[in-house]
Amino acid sequence: MRRYKHIKVERAERSSSLNGKKYKTYYLKLVRGCDLSADDLIRHIRENYRVDEPTTIKVMKALEETIVDMILVGRAVDLPFIGKITPSLDVESVRQEKDLNIRSIKGVKLRFYPLAGIKRALRKAKYQIRTRGD
Repeated sequence: MRRYKHIKVERAERSSSLNGKKYKTYYLKLVRGCDLSADDLIRHIRENYRVDEPTTIKVMKALEETIVDMILVGRAVDLPFIGKITPSLDVESVRQEKDLNIRSIKGVKLRFYPLAGIKRALRKAKYQIRTRGD
């Protein structure tokens, strides 16, 4: 079912400064197409893997609830065949341990670590620089 297509990238520029001197740097960034909505994902699974819609929705809701429950108690979640979601804190550092408190927490970050199959597929992908007018 895997179809390798070109991943489109485009040229971009960024203004920077070093020691008061301004300059521009250039880099390539991913051109995001239409993101896959939940409805599109369910339809894709139904059409390509013959799993009915109610079952797909039930499994996805259970997965969401389980992920939230585990993250709220500080646990990482392994998603079979996909990867791992790991929670961590975004906190302000303080100079003395006695100054640490709950207000030091700015928020919770979630990191996603894809499994080897996803990484391998991305390594095999071909890239194409989008030209003006694409």
